[in-house]
Amino acid sequence: MIYQTLKKQIALISGIVVCASAFSQGAKSTATLQMDPKLLDFAGAKAAGWYDFPSGVTLSSEKPAMVTKEPKYEGTVEYGTFTLGTGPKAVHALAIDQPANGDAKIYFDVKGDGDLTSGGDGTWQGKSTNDGLTEYKGTYVFRVSYGTPSHETGSTNYGLNFYFGQGRTSIFYFRAGARTGKIKIGDQEYTVKVIENDNDAVYNKAFQEKGKSTKPEWLLLDEAMIDPRGTFALNGMNYEATINTDGSKLTLATTTKAVAKPSAVAPKEPDLLAVGTMAPDFDVPAYDGGTVKLSSLRGKVVVLDFWATWCVPCKQSLPHLDKVQQQVKDKGVYVLALNVFDDKKAYDQWIPNAGKAYTFHWAFDPAGRGEASIAKSKYLVSGIPTTYVIGTDGKIAASIVGFDGLDDHRLEKALAALNIPITVPGATKSVPMIGFGGKK
Repeated sequence: MIYQTLKKQIALISGIVVCASAFSQGAKSTATLQMDPKLLDFAGAKAAGWYDFPSGVTLSSEKPAMVTKEPKYEGTVEYGTFTLGTGPKAVHALAIDQPANGDAKIYFDVKGDGDLTSGGDGTWQGKSTNDGLTEYKGTYVFRVSYGTPSHETGSTNYGLNFYFGQGRTSIFYFRAGARTGKIKIGDQEYTVKVIENDNDAVYNKAFQEKGKSTKPEWLLLDEAMIDPRGTFALNGMNYEATINTDGSKLTLATTTKAVAKPSAVAPKEPDLLAVGTMAPDFDVPAYDGGTVKLSSLRGKVVVLDFWATWCVPCKQSLPHLDKVQQQVKDKGVYVLALNVFDDKKAYDQWIPNAGKAYTFHWAFDPAGRGEASIAKSKYLVSGIPTTYVIGTDGKIAASIVGFDGLDDHRLEKALAALNIPITVPGATKSVPMIGFGGKK
């Protein structure tokens, strides 16, 4: 099935398939698309197998000025806002109520009118406990306002998938809604889906806005996926797509322009610290008490692993890190798993549960998700897991990005290169990681 879909997609976008009746140059085809607010709910998104690009809301005890009506809370309440559409009621508020004992509750201002009682009774649709952390999720539908800040020209209903970990300082969400319909091009009719990934129900963004690249937009024609902001080939003709702000109208027009993906000058991720660079010093609280100061470890080889409780590849790499720890614990090597880009409450809950199986050292970066994070500001880390090996002289000896499971022995090889007695059982590979703005 996957092979057939891929084969069809390649044929469509490369212009290999030719219709019996060619569509003439300059011709246009238009379709009116309907909103399905929950097409890509948690189950739908998983079944489709597509990437999602989450957005986050930082929670605060300060109530937004727009909130006019609230439920009766049972515990500590924190607020946040997010934007859907472009009209006068585009901003929506939310509140998370966390009782001392009991489940967290979520309240939404679903109409953009400041009423936090309009989003239900606060109950989440799903709950699970993983590694001692309680996690909640649910799909919720909102009224989206289009137009200008002072004048509304239209509206629709749009779903978002929210998920939240007890004790975290942020809540995350991604689109559940999508536009669907049919479009006839020449003699052939296509099933259409249009999906935006900025999670704001706006469908006509440029590829780059305010100097930053926007997230991908997807136009699916019979499941062939195209970014409609570029020029693409279909049935021997080249096309440009136009989609209006709310996604309800799609126009495909033939063009003499060459096929080209949407492009812009994207900011380059910084390179990691080069081998031979003096490792920047830091001082962080250790989990078992006291502090860890990097410079005080001079004379030892340091394995510095950046990880987070929300990062699945990070947690998958920890058993391997512990196997390395077992081999080098008496050989002048200090293995430190430094929790970064994370919430202290989640860290404190995770370590005594899942973390108790490991024997290396734990520490937490108090900067959390901020720009002052040690990983980002000092070590130029843009995705995790990332591991540095630091020599006895305090200089960077190696850097490792990502984790590739049982076949990944780059860390052992880096330690062996420093004359640390260790078994290196396999070849090295380049591997994936969780990057900020990439797949969750």
